[in-house]
Amino acid sequence: MLWRDLGSGPGWPSWIRALRGRSGAYAIRETDSWGRQVVYVGESHSGRLYGTITRHFQTWRGSTAGLRYDRGRVQVAVCVSEASDAQALQLRLIRRLKPADNSYLLASDPDFVPF
Repeated sequence: MLWRDLGSGPGWPSWIRALRGRSGAYAIRETDSWGRQVVYVGESHSGRLYGTITRHFQTWRGSTAGLRYDRGRVQVAVCVSEASDAQALQLRLIRRLKPADNSYLLASDPDFVPF
């Protein structure tokens, strides 16, 4: 996986804009005083990968559409796939990366062993 910065300036980097119309899974990792931690893994199986990723960094009239992260403190990795493979890819990434904000999915996964 290739981790990339989103930058904090206006607009989105070309590599994010190139995801319009694509499906796949993505991971967000945050940098804090303790280092880097994967915080979220998501997916889009409907060709909306660009919108699904960018919604995590936007606000609308004071509210958010789900979990929101600071663009300047994160990196994103993307795995483009066929729409039919996106959900399975997301689950594999969750099992591998153990993102903090997806812990509810790990807890309900009968195949996940936490050690």
